[in-house]
Amino acid sequence: MSLNRRELLRLSMLGGGALALGPGLLNESHAAPAQPGPSPYGAISGWPDANGVRLPAGFTSRIIARSGQAVGNTGYTWHGAPNGGNCFSLATGDWVYVSNGELGAEGGASAVRFDGSGAVVGAYRILANTRRNRA
Repeated sequence: MSLNRRELLRLSMLGGGALALGPGLLNESHAAPAQPGPSPYGAISGWPDANGVRLPAGFTSRIIARSGQAVGNTGYTWHGAPNGGNCFSLATGDWVYVSNGELGAEGGASAVRFDGSGAVVGAYRILANTRRNRA
């Protein structure tokens, strides 16, 4: 790879800016660690449910996706190697579960959308062909 003067100057400025601002921005980018304390949902059960999940009293779990299989009646095949996820509420009352999957060049992220009652109403790919991504 050969660099012309313009590209060298651009990369030098970016590197200098990263060095100057990096430590301060890095400290600000980390969330505060979770603090232990009582749960607003009650104590976690000592025994897992049929799906192997320990939950507070009154809660239930269900499996909504398995790698390589269709998600409900959506026709979307769930990605392999799911290794991280998060849920987001929508203004409509629906919510979306996003799951990361790292499979070399076939990595990416997928989502399952639920209506307000918890029924699966859609599943789809939101990121494709990535490496070492995080959800």
